[in-house]
Amino acid sequence: MRRAALVLVLAACGQAFPPISQIDKLRLLGVRAEPAQLRPGDTTTLTTLVADPKGGGRAVTIAWARCDPPGQLANLLACEDARNVTPLGVGPTIAVRAPDDWLATAPGGPADERFLFVFLVVAAGDEQVVAFKKISVTSKAEPLNRNPVLRGAGASKDGGTVTSVRHSFVVRLVADVDPASHEKYLEDGVEQTEEMMVSWFATAGSMDLSRTFDVYENAWQTPADPQRVQLWVVVRDQRDGTDWTSFDLDVQ
Repeated sequence: MRRAALVLVLAACGQAFPPISQIDKLRLLGVRAEPAQLRPGDTTTLTTLVADPKGGGRAVTIAWARCDPPGQLANLLACEDARNVTPLGVGPTIAVRAPDDWLATAPGGPADERFLFVFLVVAAGDEQVVAFKKISVTSKAEPLNRNPVLRGAGASKDGGTVTSVRHSFVVRLVADVDPASHEKYLEDGVEQTEEMMVSWFATAGSMDLSRTFDVYENAWQTPADPQRVQLWVVVRDQRDGTDWTSFDLDVQ
């Protein structure tokens, strides 16, 4: 993974960046763990959301590995050391189990919460993306976090959704997040209610906002040329829960 990590660092040194909402190359848009939070000994299934707009159906490979560096995970580069990495397999989904003694063997001493870090490398053709997913393992008495539920999303007009829109036009996009997704939890003994971050993506046109917080609509400027555009909406809660949906719109 060392070479891939260096490529990412060097790429970040450029002067100009496209909007994060613009999907014009291979991108990993999300990783969902189901269930979202674990007890020691529990197993979760990780699933990826990959966008490959230029791929034309080409094969996409995803390799997974667990990283357990010594000490606190303050420097992710510690995961470049092969001694700290355990390969987990290859594929769009993978099952990951939290060790029975995960909390008892925390670097700073026994803990009531500790994160599992899973690295993944997404590759297609000559493109490659490196990312990681953190998964909370806890013994706290409160209920485990559940993933938010995104019931749908689309372009809204006159109270309904449409499948085709005009070119060079501003369209209202709406995401339908289940209100029950705003779960309550304790932070330092104080009850909190989860907020949602919504990320908006499209293969063409431009979003007014790449991300919104507890706001489930956005304005999208459609492209000037007629075409079929793919859009994605990803919602995340404050405890690493994730859900997503995608849809196509015909720009006429």
